[in-house]
Amino acid sequence: MILEPSLHKERVDFAHNYTKIRIKCPECVKTIKGGNHVRVYKSLAGLWRHIKLEHGEISNLQFNISVIKEVLKNISRAVEWGILVE
Repeated sequence: MILEPSLHKERVDFAHNYTKIRIKCPECVKTIKGGNHVRVYKSLAGLWRHIKLEHGEISNLQFNISVIKEVLKNISRAVEWGILVE
């Protein structure tokens, strides 16, 4: 059985980081008027799942999926090091 590429699990460290942190989707913040109407995710893994399921491939002038991966990787590292706290 062949799976679609979008169904493959991500092999990135932040996709499995369930440490509690409040974070919003950058694409939703950009596209939805009023930042108060954007859902707040409780972990990096939850945000990453939302991005993969709802947005797929993001490509705009401010950022793309590879930039988001890099930022989430750095946030994950900061959480692990104890730099960011709830």
